[in-house]
Parts: sequence; structure tokens; C-alpha cells
Amino acid sequence: MLKRILFGIALLAPVQVWCADSGSILVLKTAWAQKYRNRLSVEAKVTILHVSAKEKDADIHGGSRVNQVGLPMVAEILNGTQPSQKRVRQEMQPNQGSSQKTIYGAWRLWFEHPPKGGGAQCQNFGSGAPAMCDRQALRGSDSNPDHSFEIHPVFAVNGVAAARTSMVLLPDNQGVYDAKSAFKVYTAKTRKVNIARSKSGLTLNSTRIAYNYVRLRVRVTSASTKTLRDDGTSDGGWVSADVVTDDDDEVLQQGARIFYFADSAPGDALQKSHSGDELELLGIPRLSLDTILRVSEGKQTISIPLPLEFVAVALLPLT
Repeated sequence: MLKRILFGIALLAPVQVWCADSGSILVLKTAWAQKYRNRLSVEAKVTILHVSAKEKDADIHGGSRVNQVGLPMVAEILNGTQPSQKRVRQEMQPNQGSSQKTIYGAWRLWFEHPPKGGGAQCQNFGSGAPAMCDRQALRGSDSNPDHSFEIHPVFAVNGVAAARTSMVLLPDNQGVYDAKSAFKVYTAKTRKVNIARSKSGLTLNSTRIAYNYVRLRVRVTSASTKTLRDDGTSDGGWVSADVVTDDDDEVLQQGARIFYFADSAPGDALQKSHSGDELELLGIPRLSLDTILRVSEGKQTISIPLPLEFVAVALLPLT
């Protein structure tokens, strides 16, 4: 059973947080979450420690423990082993110029590789990380440190863009799941996000979540809404859609937000989609900051089912 403890977070009034008996803890600045709740992407200075060789899903991982986001993280180039991604893959390498890179891509909160044994990871609140992160969990390899935050997929490194051909489904990706199997995991009774909130801090607790890439049949319920970068330009958008099964038209999730990058095949399709259109997509799940902030408004603590939204990373044939 989860135990609750009172904990004073730096510069915050004491709030109830969830002890890490069950899963791991991630502490975000509320202002940061507010800023990115309706955005597709983030752009940040990231010190890359090491870049992986080919992974099971054909992505290339660049690990970081020091960056502008303020969290241990991984930046992932989709289909990064492909020849078309050679330039952006080279730019990611820490020995290419400086180890500090400007990385632009989709932000992703997902407890797939959290600290083992219930460690805590925290953003810096201006006078250092909260006390619970005095020994911030920094274990794991340099290319894939323990983390619950990613920039995935990467759209550009130091201004060198990942080609449109990165956002496709290739046979090299051996980590793709069907929606029905994935949603059995996502919606299991034990799958919860425990939230503690104050004016300045947002504490999230969850057990490990798997199923990274999912085939999604979506039925659009509202037309596209644009997303903006810091400079005010649009980089893509999102549609609201029901996620349904291929075989019996079962609705797995109503009104899911499906984000897309404009310069991609799924972006082309979703940007011009209308209510009632059906598409087959490859999606990456992430926790919805918008849902987390909305349901926790005015509350100190709350426990909710996984608040899912998806980033579309490939357009698939409609079967």
C-alpha cells in the first residue's frame, strides 16, 4: 500500500507527496508543466554523454544528465540507424564539436525507464532540486540513464533536421504492439498516476509503464489545433480522436489527443483531416500534462488512471 508522507519541497509550502514504496517519483515545476501542457515540442540545450548503437526499435539514444530541462533524460532519433539520418546522427555525437547540443523534438513524460527501486528525479526549483532529490537517481548507462523524460522523436540537433523519412515504420523496429494489447496494459487497475500538487510543484508517482510503439486506428472527432514553439511559429498540432480496434470497432479511448509534427507523413494526413475520418498510425504514448493539471487543480493529492495522449510518428496503410 502506498504510504503518504508530509514533505517540504524547496520554496514550496509543505504538501503531501506519494512515497516511492510503489514505483518512482518525478517532481516538475508547475510553471514548466503549464508552459508545455498543450505543446508538441521542446527545444533545449542538452549535454550528451554517449550515443547508443542500434536499439531493438532502431532508434538512436543520446543520454544526458545535465540539460536545460533539468532532468536525467534521453534524446531519441527515430529510425536513427538509417542512411537518411546520418547527418543528424553525427551531429548528436558528443565528440562532434561540443557535447552540448541544441535538441528540438517532441517532449515525452513516460515511466518506461524510471530509477529502479523507487528513486526520485526532480527539476531544479531555482535554489537547487527539492530535498527528496539530494541523491537524485542518476544510475544507468551514459546512453540510456534511468529516466522518465525524453525528447522523442528528435526533430533536429543543432539545426540539422532529421529527415521526413525518420517518421515511418520500418521492419527494423521490433518493438511495435497492437492497440488492444497495449491498452490492456495502459488501463489495468494497477496503472495509476499519483499526483501531489502545490503552487510551485507537481509530484508524480507511477510504476514502470511499457509498450513504447503502438499501432493505432483513430477516428477523428475534431479538426486540427495548431501547436506553437517558443518563437511563436507553428510546428504541428493535434486532433481529438477515438482510438478503436481494427477487428470489432471497440473504442479503446475516447477523445485522445493525437499530436503530429507538420513536416511528416502523419502530419500531412492529420493536418487536413476532418471529423469522421479514420487513419492508421504508429503512435508513441506520453502522459498528458494537460489532463494532469486539469484534474489536480485545487487538490493537494489525487490518483488517476494513466492520462494518455499520443505523438503520431508514422502513417500506415488503412486495413
